[in-house]
Amino acid sequence: MKLPPNSSVLFDSQTIRSRILEIAEKVRQYYASCDLGEIEMVWIAEGARHFADALFNAMNLSIKMRSIKVSSYGKSFESSGDVKIYDSINDIKARRVLLVDDILDTGLTAKTVIAKLKSNGVEEVKTCFLLNKAEKNKGCLKPDFEGFEIPDKYVFGFGLDIAGEYRDLPDIMAFDY
Repeated sequence: MKLPPNSSVLFDSQTIRSRILEIAEKVRQYYASCDLGEIEMVWIAEGARHFADALFNAMNLSIKMRSIKVSSYGKSFESSGDVKIYDSINDIKARRVLLVDDILDTGLTAKTVIAKLKSNGVEEVKTCFLLNKAEKNKGCLKPDFEGFEIPDKYVFGFGLDIAGEYRDLPDIMAFDY
């Protein structure tokens, strides 16, 4: 598979896996005193699939897990500013939700999903992002659990895509567009 010009490895697969183990331990410690029957991991499809699967397996907690389809990008490199939730989340009855996503970019997607979950009666929503573009989102949403802080570059691989391509790369790549 030919990679886009000016792309390079930002995090290799071993670095990603090691960091996921660290995040999983922090999540496990946080939820150690909770009634696990009240916790549900909700991950945002499709980008967070690789991260959510690896995190779920590393946490080794007996909690529910489900995905929801949410989009604000379409085929563009920038968020449209219009967040669409394609799956119903009205039936999430867990008192605590761990919202997992691949990247915190503008924060709009996460804020929209959190607001919807809370309006449905979810008591607590904790957030977990593999990547955080803190410089771009200017702290609009502070992740509860975070993998890596990254510069404002377009990233792909390990679940993240460019118009549906490159999701299955084992590394996280970056390029200037």
